[in-house]
Amino acid sequence: MSIAKISASLALSASLLFGAAAPAMAADSPTFATFRELCVANRANVTRVIARADANGWDSLPAGSFDTSSLKDFTRVEVRVRTDEGLQLLLAGEGVFPMSGVDSGEMQADLCIVGVQGGDGEQLRREAQAFTRVQPDAAESDGDTTLWIYSDASGRRTSLSGASDADAVAAVRTGKVEAVMLETSDDLTMIGFIIPRL
Repeated sequence: MSIAKISASLALSASLLFGAAAPAMAADSPTFATFRELCVANRANVTRVIARADANGWDSLPAGSFDTSSLKDFTRVEVRVRTDEGLQLLLAGEGVFPMSGVDSGEMQADLCIVGVQGGDGEQLRREAQAFTRVQPDAAESDGDTTLWIYSDASGRRTSLSGASDADAVAAVRTGKVEAVMLETSDDLTMIGFIIPRL
């Protein structure tokens, strides 16, 4: 399962845009609180994420101001921005992506990313680790990207790091697989929530 590829195409578009230039707990940073409120509480569902963002005063981008050329796997992408507390970006998308171990060779996924210009990547990494309660997937993570993949059965989380194709497919079929991705760069720090579906 290549969850990293799902977030990478949205992350690339977000970095091109900014390269030039469940209720939150009390300990959450503002970015992680926004991630919980928009992405996690709405299960990365594009319609619900965008409805909540619009109700919270996020702004649409003017047509043509966001490069979508790297989003070929997405069947729908919505982008919102906010500038009242520094520059923030919200991307919500759904699409079809490669997956080993299924006859079609594909899976569907919903994805929601909150990005902030600059941002404290180490703080978000600690918050994501506490939220997921599993270790990052070493095979899907590198210096700038950290990915946590797990199944969540009634709050009991089990890491899918290193799972075989067959085990990953079986887990996705339950509808209980989630992934959290953190992408850091000098320009933009992003945290995303991904729900794969078969």
